[in-house]
Amino acid sequence: MKKMLLIAGATVISSMAHPTFAVEDELNIFDECRSPCSLTPEPGKPIQSKLSIPGDVVLDEGVLYYSMTINDEQNDIKDEDKGESIITIGEFATVRATRHYVSQDAPFGVINLDITTENGTKTYSFNRKEGEFAINWLVPIGEDSPASIKISIDELDQQRNIIEVPKLYSIDLDNQTLEQWETQGNVSFAVTRPEQSIAISWPSVSYKAAEKDGARHKRWAHWHTGLALCWLVPLDAIYNYITQQNCTLGDNWFGGSYETVAGTPKAITVKQGMEQKPVEQRIHFSKKNAMEALAAHRVCGVPLETLARGRKPRDLTDDLQCAYQAQNIVSLFLATRILFSHLDSVFTLNLDEQEPEVAERLTDLRRINENNPGMVTQVLTIARQIYNDYVTEHPGLTPEQTSAGAQAADILSLLCPDADGSCVASNSDQANINIESRSGRSYLPENRAVITPQGVTNWTYQELEAKHQTLTREGYVFVGYHGTNHVAAQSIVNRITPVPRGNNTEKEEEWGGYMLQLTLNLPIVMLGSKKGQGRMDFRPLKKRSLVG
Repeated sequence: MKKMLLIAGATVISSMAHPTFAVEDELNIFDECRSPCSLTPEPGKPIQSKLSIPGDVVLDEGVLYYSMTINDEQNDIKDEDKGESIITIGEFATVRATRHYVSQDAPFGVINLDITTENGTKTYSFNRKEGEFAINWLVPIGEDSPASIKISIDELDQQRNIIEVPKLYSIDLDNQTLEQWETQGNVSFAVTRPEQSIAISWPSVSYKAAEKDGARHKRWAHWHTGLALCWLVPLDAIYNYITQQNCTLGDNWFGGSYETVAGTPKAITVKQGMEQKPVEQRIHFSKKNAMEALAAHRVCGVPLETLARGRKPRDLTDDLQCAYQAQNIVSLFLATRILFSHLDSVFTLNLDEQEPEVAERLTDLRRINENNPGMVTQVLTIARQIYNDYVTEHPGLTPEQTSAGAQAADILSLLCPDADGSCVASNSDQANINIESRSGRSYLPENRAVITPQGVTNWTYQELEAKHQTLTREGYVFVGYHGTNHVAAQSIVNRITPVPRGNNTEKEEEWGGYMLQLTLNLPIVMLGSKKGQGRMDFRPLKKRSLVG
């Protein structure tokens, strides 16, 4: 026998084995669903629950981590009457799940994730292989936090194991919505058929404070990368599993533990033998500036979501100044309607022969180039590569459609488990692909000015040699060098004499006997193992990569 409690045109059903609920005017899932509960809302009449933080809890800059497990149940529904269970988080994300056999690849139906921004709604779909799934989302709080929320939907087997490497979705929000979330956050539950119900287990919100020390702009440096999994308990285990690294790298604050604020969190484990696929994270840019942001990210090393936020940070550090300048360069170039194949015409066109608006933008670009020699060419060269990559993934578009499409597209960041293996997205439609590796700039000293008004400052030879020795002790073997700045990279390469294998010198012992790579268009530093004699073996001793 089940006990049914009436609430706002719906029922909350609790097994007699569970504590009795005291439901009032509004459901609070943190209280009413401390033990698993089942909701049976009437079609068209969703049940809503506030997710506000208790008034006696004082939070500083950090991350709020929300989690709940969902099991949508359907009774006596015919094949032609399949319904949806709908879970809506605030006004920015809606999970719509069907529960019926579709195919061998989707034995339990389909889950759709609708992400809504000021630019409209985008829908992402994936097949269901299990009857239960967890919804996890992260909300950064504090004045210097990113203006984005991350959400992940993870299917669970009967042992509460996550069955696949999760996909992350990043949603940039307006500042007001983000600032009000602590007090006005909510979630609602709805169905489209009266025979449906939604079982909720382990709803909770936890908090992790940001570190107090260190530069503010570096606290969130990994928010857009695969390291974001380190904030999603227990998805840090997945990050560690596929990369053979540890989420507590260095003193990064995301390695700390969470404090439960409300609800009853429940551990989720990782399925043994999980296939090693890339961690995918889609970052949606509602301002349609994705190509600008990606170019700025690659040139200046600034987190992508810093460039998606509605307001600029209080202090524009050197790398942020570089990033905003890089974005401006791409924006000005696109406004000229010059083809990327004619990039050099930025400096050669006769201004008197151009339309006034085009001439004005060309003048601005040339002025930037005078103040920052080489930066315009460097940024636009990166933007051209992003443009060309989008052409490859989306053939058949005109140049204007390609530029507009690349700007309006998502950025799909991939963290790859094996630097030497294939790294392919499951679905790259309407996305700019960005393969993330650990950035070489993270190895520089805290007080080192990496980005200056003159452009990117590369490592000195002494810094490179010291870091080489450190990496060697960690198990790496040096086989090549690649830098984002051609001139700076070439100058460092020229400082080191290429060392052939088998010459039995101190240099061979120091550098592993590998020839330095003088071709600077390689995507990553090559790391190899000391195997064999008189030949190059590019298999990594540790499956990790480092971008220089």
